[in-house]
Amino acid sequence: MRRCPDSIDSRVHRIFDRLRRRWPGQGRWNDSFDRLVTGGMELQAPLAGLGGLLGRLQACRRRGQRAAAGQLLGRLGAELDVLALRLSSGRALLGQVRYSGPPSLWRLWGEVVESVEAYGLRLSADSQTLIATTEPITLSDEEFSEELGPMEIRIPIESFGGPGRSFTIVAVEPNECDGYIHPHVASDGRLCEGEATVPLNHAWRAGMLAEVLHILDATLRTYNPHSAYERLDRWGGGAGRPSCYDCGYSMPEDEGYGCEICQETFCSACSHYSEALAMSLCDRCGVRVQTAAGPDYVDHDSARQCDGCEDLWFNEDLQEGLCPACWAESFLCTHCGQRRCAHEQSATEGLCLSCQAAPVIAEGPAVPAAPAVPISAE
Repeated sequence: MRRCPDSIDSRVHRIFDRLRRRWPGQGRWNDSFDRLVTGGMELQAPLAGLGGLLGRLQACRRRGQRAAAGQLLGRLGAELDVLALRLSSGRALLGQVRYSGPPSLWRLWGEVVESVEAYGLRLSADSQTLIATTEPITLSDEEFSEELGPMEIRIPIESFGGPGRSFTIVAVEPNECDGYIHPHVASDGRLCEGEATVPLNHAWRAGMLAEVLHILDATLRTYNPHSAYERLDRWGGGAGRPSCYDCGYSMPEDEGYGCEICQETFCSACSHYSEALAMSLCDRCGVRVQTAAGPDYVDHDSARQCDGCEDLWFNEDLQEGLCPACWAESFLCTHCGQRRCAHEQSATEGLCLSCQAAPVIAEGPAVPAAPAVPISAE
């Protein structure tokens, strides 16, 4: 191996020596290799079957069995089609087979040097963990900006380069919010990798230590409010401000709306003003309904489903359970006296479907029974 310059910091030597002891001595075949071998083993049975068919065809030719030979040729064609398909798939897999040779120790040396220079990489006291420190991290949203300070990336040496990633994030100067040091770091130090998962996995398996640290550093400097363990507006910049009781959004003092039913504070997205009731309602206490003046929000007790169209309506706009549109097309059943929607009218004019189907309507009105006549003693 090429001799390293004597001027390199002794810390690099210690880290390099510790990693070299477990550095893989051989390369790896990719997944296409395993699939190709497995598929090749599965070809043994079809090939043996073809040999049997060819032997039987030879026998038919010797005996002059033309009909039997024709049937065997049909089977042979089908078997060859299946075999051709499998061979074509195998040929495509063969072109995808790759072998990754063992990473060179000189490249490992370069990864360690770059990591020490960029992140101050060092060994833990027990020499079992790699510790890299980022520059101070500041996250920003449309309204908030929060300084979270530098972070430590801790990687167990025994896991680095292996099939499973294992690392934790620790705050050097904690600026916590409800136990979280970062919106995308769980309380146990696990990072939500998001879109970094694929490139991180590749760099990890290839032993690209510096690239792993670069990816993690960039991920820690990215904020996505939709996948955060704790929203950024809950940190210091939003401390002391009212928060939405439903979604947790931290609002300026003049942006909160109080629900007049549950008495909690909500943001504009989680609350609505009811024109019909002249009050503010949250999404939990209110429901979207139709009114004579248009769509609105009312409390659940003030809403009812129209018996005709089944839409939710404001109680005060319903007449006998029907909304204005269904009422305009309704009729009074001449038998039961109930007001019904137009689609409930039967073929018999004036009757609703329920009364039309009733036996008493189908058979006509009942005839009163004749009074009993006493039998004479004579």
